[in-house]
Amino acid sequence: RALYGEFGQFGAEGVVNVPLSGTFAVRAAANVNGQDGWQTNPYVGEKQPNMKNMGGRLSAMWSPSADFDMTLKVEGSSNKSRTGQAIANCPPPAPFVASGTCAAALNMGIPISGLGGGINTSGPQGINLDTFESVLTANYRFSDFTLTSTTGFSHFKSLQHLDADATPSDRLNYNIAEKYDQFSQELRLSSPTGQPFEYMVGAYFQTDRTVGDPGTLTYFFLTPTINSTPRLAPLVPYTPIAQSPYYRQLAQVYSIFGSATWHLTDTLRIN
Repeated sequence: RALYGEFGQFGAEGVVNVPLSGTFAVRAAANVNGQDGWQTNPYVGEKQPNMKNMGGRLSAMWSPSADFDMTLKVEGSSNKSRTGQAIANCPPPAPFVASGTCAAALNMGIPISGLGGGINTSGPQGINLDTFESVLTANYRFSDFTLTSTTGFSHFKSLQHLDADATPSDRLNYNIAEKYDQFSQELRLSSPTGQPFEYMVGAYFQTDRTVGDPGTLTYFFLTPTINSTPRLAPLVPYTPIAQSPYYRQLAQVYSIFGSATWHLTDTLRIN
């Protein structure tokens, strides 16, 4: 089906179920949506904010016998957003005076003060986010016991561009990137049900990694000060000054768990 709305919004989604045989079936789903923006940013030649989102999922089930079944789910998405900024409270009310990016915007003669005043950010600016995840679940039944295996993997990657000074000139820019990966494995054994004593035991393992690759903060607005200050002359070849705080975090989790229920009578049980 297709969906439409105001401000250039659009969307479409669909689902397909395919029983390939008596033991195997596939299901696919997809969604696309976004909007074209409603406020013109003359400095990048487009209307903003505009967004484009896409997502899809594929599921497959295999059940060759009453003792074994397996389900696989895989999905991914891509989200892209481009937007601009405007300076609020510029110029500020008395007794405050305009300074910093507000003063720069006034000197450039650009429209200011938020909604209706215009978007003044130079491009490209926006956020990209890509995600992926998959889960494989298998159940094996023997002697009324059930052994379940769950294997999972997830990933995301994000990239953010931000013109923080909200003017067409380069004064203060962010470039922040991050990605994350996680793998997990769980095994659990469940006893027969309907017995006086029932139990479940299991083990879990997870490993993950987060990486800032890297985040960059660029201080363009400091360049005139560095160029005009004699004691800062050694820094001139390195302008514009920037900060790149690279980071990495690794983690591993090991767990064992269990539960038990003792049915003393029809109305009393201990967990």
